[in-house]
Amino acid sequence: MSNSKETGLGLDIQAYHHLSWEDIDALLITAFEGGSNYWLAKATPMRSAEEINGTKYESLDPISWESQFDTEELKGMGLHYVIPLAEGNYIELVEDEQAGNEEHVLLLADVKRGLEVMAKKYSRHWQDVVEDNHDSETADVFLQCCIFREIVYG
Repeated sequence: MSNSKETGLGLDIQAYHHLSWEDIDALLITAFEGGSNYWLAKATPMRSAEEINGTKYESLDPISWESQFDTEELKGMGLHYVIPLAEGNYIELVEDEQAGNEEHVLLLADVKRGLEVMAKKYSRHWQDVVEDNHDSETADVFLQCCIFREIVYG
């Protein structure tokens, strides 16, 4: 009998799963409001006046963004958490003092990549997301996958 973790003969499969904006919103809210508080000092919604990799950034006035989220799918969601889901917007994250106040930018592409990393590397947490059974630990793993592409804390 062969070990299924061995490389070589066998099948590589890739599964597809759709996550709604509400699912992603719930993960971000849980990470920001509890799951990642032990290493994350600050999360600030931002928008770019130019391209994200450009040099000019400006702070976000949440009230001015309400009109951008007028689709039925996004109504009623936490404005701070749907910001990175809108094209050209991001959330600026700052790690706590112990991590040297490192700054990171969370974009929609990071959210997608973080989910893919989570599905490949952390199947137990991914299964909790798929089954809508996630908790603060799962949300923290998700956010770390988005930023670091692995679990760095915890």
